[in-house]
Amino acid sequence: MGKVSANHIQNKRLRAWLFLSTVLLNGVLSLLNAQVSSTESRVYIHMQYNPKHNLALMDIEPDVSKVRLSLTPSLEAGLPISDNPTPTINSQSTDNSKWINYSAWTIQIGSAYKIVAQISSLMDGIDLHVEAGQAVGAQGSGIGTPTGKVKLGQLQKDIITSISYAVTGNGINHGHQLTYSLSISDVTKISKVSNKSTTVTYTMLDE
Repeated sequence: MGKVSANHIQNKRLRAWLFLSTVLLNGVLSLLNAQVSSTESRVYIHMQYNPKHNLALMDIEPDVSKVRLSLTPSLEAGLPISDNPTPTINSQSTDNSKWINYSAWTIQIGSAYKIVAQISSLMDGIDLHVEAGQAVGAQGSGIGTPTGKVKLGQLQKDIITSISYAVTGNGINHGHQLTYSLSISDVTKISKVSNKSTTVTYTMLDE
């Protein structure tokens, strides 16, 4: 049997070591590729809203179409003018088809909003009132407080106060229901009134 030289043995060992190193390197690369793929498939998104300003949004629902109110004379002499079939002294025409919705956010401690209303013109002998009901479906720690029934004039009158952090929800049956009503302030001027219109303007202001 021939002799195997030391160089030949070293060459075989070197080739075996290189082959083993290549296998190990390929295994490490495969593992790294798997880790990269796994890492790339995981996406974490963190979003945070930090408002730096106050927010106040308001609208009238379901729309800003006209509200029609009427006062008709009684057919019985001596009874007051009314739209009620059995009128009384204080009877009046009403409408509650409109709602106020709002979103509010205040960043200053103690700050708040209010909603005011005013009309564009007065009507001879007739007063127009509005009353905001208690909030329905609203969320938040600063839901507005209605001020009750208010006789409207050409100067702004508070109808909802103390609004800070609140959202009412959107649409009818959310927020504050508005009830409009008419009453007679001077019966001697009623004969001069036929069809007359006035515009009610609502504004959301800082308190």
